[in-house]
Amino acid sequence: PDALAVVIFVFALGLVAIAGIRSSAWTIFTITLIEVSGLLYVVFLAQLADGFAFQLPTEPLTAALPGVLLGSILAFYAFIGFEDMVNIIEEVDKPTRTFPLALLTALIVSIAIYMIVGISATGLVAPEILAESEAPMTTLVEAAGGSTSMMTVISLLAVINGALVQIIMGSRVLYGMGRQGMAPSVFGKVYSRTRTPAVSTILATVLVMVFALLLPLASLARLTSILMLIVFTLVNLALLVLKHKSVRRASFHVPFLVPAVGALCSSLLVLYQCFSLI
Repeated sequence: PDALAVVIFVFALGLVAIAGIRSSAWTIFTITLIEVSGLLYVVFLAQLADGFAFQLPTEPLTAALPGVLLGSILAFYAFIGFEDMVNIIEEVDKPTRTFPLALLTALIVSIAIYMIVGISATGLVAPEILAESEAPMTTLVEAAGGSTSMMTVISLLAVINGALVQIIMGSRVLYGMGRQGMAPSVFGKVYSRTRTPAVSTILATVLVMVFALLLPLASLARLTSILMLIVFTLVNLALLVLKHKSVRRASFHVPFLVPAVGALCSSLLVLYQCFSLI
């Protein structure tokens, strides 16, 4: 049963998160490699399939723009990991060098993978069929004559990976709030054996479990995307203020235009989603 599977998996992920950041990081890293391998497997099958024929759209961009924008809002859920990276920066070796390098590398790799998967998907299966499918990747593999059972396992691992990342991120936010007096101090305590915020991790695990049980997946992804766009808007605005005030000397600089464009794009996507629901 779905509910039982959610409880078992999320509970297990909570234990992994409490066990330590190193074990959690290796778990996420391993699953991510499997996920990327699965996506490249789909691309490989699509390119070899007899029916593959990618064509550029013939309709004008203005006609496709509403769908592109709504798709961008939903797809923004996938970029939640870039915000998560910030929340564990204190647990990274040489963060001033490692973090910008990791962030930019991950962004470039993600964009490249999205593009080749998108081209492969629409070149093999009609977008209308993909839109109706409950498991688009499996539909692609099936159309290409590959093993659908393997994609089912990889898809399940992808969901598990995302949940583990959110548990870790949520616990670190609660930990920081507890340390700064913005939440009960118990959230700012670290379990001595594993050096992880156990109480914060338990609460984050419970919250992930509750949302997973109560909300449909599509609604949860859409809600998460909107919240993330709001967070990105506020963070970019905060960076504009910090750059204007020059509060402290930073080890990593970006031009003033970068947070300005980021705040504008994020806020416009939020407004577009709100107007589309009216």
